Amino acid sequence: MFAQFVGSIRYAVTGNPIEQSLSPLLFLLVSTHLKLDQVSMPDIVPASTIENALAWGYAGALPEDINWFYTDAPLGKFRSKTLIEKATSQARTIESVESKFHAIHPFSSPGPTTEHPKSNRFDFEEIWMNLTTPLKHQLQSVAVTNLDCSDSIQSVNAIRWDGQGWLCMSTDGLGMAAVLLHRGVAPKSCVGIIGGGSAARSFAHAWSTMGGHLNYMGGRREIQHDEVSFSNEEPICVVEFEEHDVEGLPKLRFKASYDLTIDLHTVMQPQNDIFDGRWLLVAQHLEAWRQLWAPHLAQQLPTIELLLAQLIECEKVLRSYKR
Repeated sequence: MFAQFVGSIRYAVTGNPIEQSLSPLLFLLVSTHLKLDQVSMPDIVPASTIENALAWGYAGALPEDINWFYTDAPLGKFRSKTLIEKATSQARTIESVESKFHAIHPFSSPGPTTEHPKSNRFDFEEIWMNLTTPLKHQLQSVAVTNLDCSDSIQSVNAIRWDGQGWLCMSTDGLGMAAVLLHRGVAPKSCVGIIGGGSAARSFAHAWSTMGGHLNYMGGRREIQHDEVSFSNEEPICVVEFEEHDVEGLPKLRFKASYDLTIDLHTVMQPQNDIFDGRWLLVAQHLEAWRQLWAPHLAQQLPTIELLLAQLIECEKVLRSYKR
């Protein structure tokens, strides 16, 4: 299944630390769902500067392999390939989920605010990347075409080399907005927010653009942006982009980070109304496909709940082989 790269799409997730990223599994699950055969085995690229991250894109290799958390081996090695193939094969047997996990409120994902590239056949060798901490605020260059406002809010988490140039955008905000609506948070409502980093700024902008309001409830950094709609009204839920002690939080809470030790049976339907960051991870990854990487395949993408269920199944299989 994972032969040497002979197709036209290479993918990596990059940042520091990066060893525990689940994005490679999501990329493989989505590309298989779409029946794309041009993809290579994904990579995890440790990088603390955007220059080092892009170097992987140009060179196509890492100066030094690092072990992935779930296989204790580099992703390109036999052990990782074998275990990931077992896991994704088992996950693909899940083709539907119970109706109780379906979206409560529909989310209509907006299109890019600038003209999108016309090519949709992957005629060139393409490079797709997800950026994580500390890279999201570092990509500021006239050589990169920004498809949304991610440059002004300094929050870029998805980039694409389409064979002709670099394109970028932020999908964290749209992803979290999709999760809130999916789990029943009413559109245009007031949502509490903790934290002011790149992902928090992305969500604040997206939720405000959709007509919602935000109650800033603390964090290491404040959110400062003219296009964010703040309110002092009582929030119906809170989105936690960082750990911060706050009294009187709403019962319904959404985490931006995911816990690798969590009981996987509780991810889709948490018993304490605290949603793990896998929800955001899945939703923002789907938005990257929909908005940037393959917008012509948007109608064929899996739903949030289906992709999340498949991701959980992958993790269950990989945990059974964890040393």
